[in-house]
Amino acid sequence: MTDNEKKLSFDLAVEGSEAVMTVAGELDPHTADDLAGALDDLTSRDDISSVTLDLAEVSFIDSSGLRTILTAHEALSSRDAQLTLRSPSEAVHRLLEITDLLEHLDVR
Repeated sequence: MTDNEKKLSFDLAVEGSEAVMTVAGELDPHTADDLAGALDDLTSRDDISSVTLDLAEVSFIDSSGLRTILTAHEALSSRDAQLTLRSPSEAVHRLLEITDLLEHLDVR
């Protein structure tokens, strides 16, 4: 197990055209690429019309993590698919709030 795997984990469930990815741990420069790779796989699939990121267990997020989320949002939006952020942790909510993205992303 690498240090990145210890710091971040994610589980994916796909049902029909909907994907739910549960993310836990720290989303920082050391782990953002791992999540980006998994999201790239999802956003490039034509059979996926909706991706939900459950962020309740994200203990830390910085600009690299936010960039990963925004890149996925743009990729999905470009093909009329949707990204939803579900149950953002306090750390995620705070970053979305100070960057004024709460109004621009689908956050539930």
